[in-house]
Amino acid sequence: MPSPKLSLGLAVNVWNQDITQASSYRRAESSSGMLALGSLQGRFARLFKEEFAVEDGYSVVLGGLYRLSKAWALGAVIKPPYTLDGELAFPTILGTGLAWRPADAFTASLDVTWTDWTQYQYHENGKDTNPLTGDPAAESEAADTVTGRLGAEYLLIRPRCLIPLRCGLGYDPAPGVDRTDDFYTASVGAGVQLGKRWNVDIAYEFRWGNQVNGATLRGIEATQNLRQHRVLASVILYF
Repeated sequence: MPSPKLSLGLAVNVWNQDITQASSYRRAESSSGMLALGSLQGRFARLFKEEFAVEDGYSVVLGGLYRLSKAWALGAVIKPPYTLDGELAFPTILGTGLAWRPADAFTASLDVTWTDWTQYQYHENGKDTNPLTGDPAAESEAADTVTGRLGAEYLLIRPRCLIPLRCGLGYDPAPGVDRTDDFYTASVGAGVQLGKRWNVDIAYEFRWGNQVNGATLRGIEATQNLRQHRVLASVILYF
């Protein structure tokens, strides 16, 4: 802590399949096009390569928090670009957020995150391509994304437990070719903290987007309206 108002942090992530069993992904290559037979026309898609890839490496996250006043705090985070196992290169991510806590029981926050998807590259056989578009990295037209979230929490303080009530709204676009797919989220949640050892949380999230999931398919105009429902729950025991 450089000063009473400023806090700095550093996190180091280790990507190792042997340790975590979670540093692999499925990679597939396919082709699509139009097929014409007389007066009949149709679109075809063919999967011609599918494999599992294992990536090892390291990444870091740098963050800082500055207390503007008793009620206001400003934070920032940067995730520099990194490459796993010399093949998959991830983009730069920058984020900043503002929190307002006028009382011990209430907190509201706003954060914005920018991701430079043009830096997302896959290196294979001496060629660099953008996995989102399949284009050469130097010619990639993948659109960058800016994500925004707004949330609030209110604490019900009881003699034997603490009950947090939460809600939030978000704009979470997905990268694509030439443009982004616009997704939005709304969520509500609650929890209970029993003493100093048990903490239980549950949340519901609704995610939606109109005319999405077509931006990554160059030359294909088909899109869809998406509606997703998700329920998350956790139980934490402190030792």
